Amino acid sequence: MKPIEKEALAGMAAPQLSKIFNERVKEIVSNAFPADRWDIIEKGIEDGETYPPKTSRIITIKFPLITVTNSRGLQHTIEDIYVRLFTGERRLQDRLRGKRGKLTSNEYVSDYAHSHLPGNTNESFHNFCLGGETSIAHMISELQADHWEDNPRQWELNFEAVIYQLETYLSWESIEGTPFRRIENISGKAKSEGIGHNDIVTSIKNLNNLLKINPEYRKEFKFAVDNETGEVNLLMTESVESVLEVCATQKMVRDHLGNFYTDIFVDRQGRITDCMPFLFQGQYVYGQFSNFIASNENKRQYAHRGIVREIKRKLETQFKELWFYAGIPDSKEALRNASLTRQREARDSAERLFKDFTVVSTGQQD
Repeated sequence: MKPIEKEALAGMAAPQLSKIFNERVKEIVSNAFPADRWDIIEKGIEDGETYPPKTSRIITIKFPLITVTNSRGLQHTIEDIYVRLFTGERRLQDRLRGKRGKLTSNEYVSDYAHSHLPGNTNESFHNFCLGGETSIAHMISELQADHWEDNPRQWELNFEAVIYQLETYLSWESIEGTPFRRIENISGKAKSEGIGHNDIVTSIKNLNNLLKINPEYRKEFKFAVDNETGEVNLLMTESVESVLEVCATQKMVRDHLGNFYTDIFVDRQGRITDCMPFLFQGQYVYGQFSNFIASNENKRQYAHRGIVREIKRKLETQFKELWFYAGIPDSKEALRNASLTRQREARDSAERLFKDFTVVSTGQQD
């Protein structure tokens, strides 16, 4: 693209300047990426996003596959990350923003979209952390501060440099720069399963009422007891899961890999339906699980894992206290020294309280 000089723009009105500016920006983007990798839309086309106040055009660039690497040699490959820049008044508006079109279920559970994005960005595009002293941060700052017509040659050089640095920027996790998220923390387990106290209390109350009204459900609860260590384990069978799902005030869903999600609804195409879609080349892009496999399992709800954890702990503790004797022994020796009569009395109490609950094994557990 032939450089344009400031003198050539002298005397032009704002609308004419804006037209040339937009054409120059479009040419730089189109030279850098294939036609199916970028899109420019006018502000006012509704796609659910919030734009900087002075935005007139939105540039969206798609990166289908990026391998993120850090200085420790760790790598993680991500799919479909979209980057947005905003122009208005013939300069850059706001910072660089990003959002994922596809996520793996592990990334979703780990709240990871990119190392330099704050979370999985389901609701909207979010600002990338660019670091304070990086070249891309410096150039974006200049592109925001300077109007194109004041020095069109330098502005376009900076803009072109940013465009060509995007893939490099996305491919590097700067551990030294304290990233929002770290690829080493991506796993299949949620970082938090917090649940409110009232939800736990109400769910336990619901369970007690259910077992009183339908005592046959008691037979589904099976405890493994270790007389050597005093350990008691409630076995989480599918039947128990079903009973707890009825009683729990908060639910979760599970994917085909066994990962649990809170407040996520996935349609038959694997799209996360509570994710805000956005426009790209005239089509809406929805948040989607890239490793989604359609099955009935995706439609089933489970009791919130935080509620399950608390109910399981409570039942095991009560059963343990009554199965052996009043009070929990402080050591294996204390358990062995408990009189047989006292243990028998405790077992009788446990059997009355947990009538029809099943002890599946006694003795040492693996």
